[in-house]
Amino acid sequence: MAARDSAYDKILASAAKLFATKGYAGTTTRMIVADAGSSLSAIQTHFGSKEGIYYAVMKNTADIFFELNDSYLREINEIDRQGLLDREMAWNQIVMLLGHTIDWVFDPKYKYEILLVNQALLGLGAENVEIPEEIFKLYQYFERLFRAYTGDDDSDWPVKLAFFTITTVFDAGNYTAILNRMLDKNLETEEGLLAMKLNLKSYTMTNLRVNLDLRCKE
Repeated sequence: MAARDSAYDKILASAAKLFATKGYAGTTTRMIVADAGSSLSAIQTHFGSKEGIYYAVMKNTADIFFELNDSYLREINEIDRQGLLDREMAWNQIVMLLGHTIDWVFDPKYKYEILLVNQALLGLGAENVEIPEEIFKLYQYFERLFRAYTGDDDSDWPVKLAFFTITTVFDAGNYTAILNRMLDKNLETEEGLLAMKLNLKSYTMTNLRVNLDLRCKE
């Protein structure tokens, strides 16, 4: 792939919006270049094909999350490396990581990327394009913290709980129109968005704590 430039970023942003709103099958490269004010030759140069654009959007979304949270993820790694990831420390890291994940999912700047990732995880993305491994790292961090909290290194429930937790957060971020109607509030306002994020954090963390405490090994 050629070096990244402004054309690359414009195509990426337009592709994320179109894939998310019209679906992979319903989006053409001509639609992408028209929206981006670019050219088909630019797509060929930077991505090679529509599948290449789709993969790039997915990977870019994951990379954004890990770049925004790099210091926090490094902290988890360092605490674990030093053997200090006990129950209390694991819970603190769970709260931190979940809070930042919710903030990211509800950031209007990334609404199309979040919707697109959720579609891909539901199997509604491009059939011949594998989901980038970076997407799964978020689940793996939560699984790792759940195991540290409970002391359970053998069971598969931490994998399932990580899946349910992240899926709940992504789903909530993708259904703001329904939440607007049900709550009779505008989640596009700063006040409404903040209230929603706080409620989701409280709900998710309460359920997590109950589930984790039930599985703690003495």
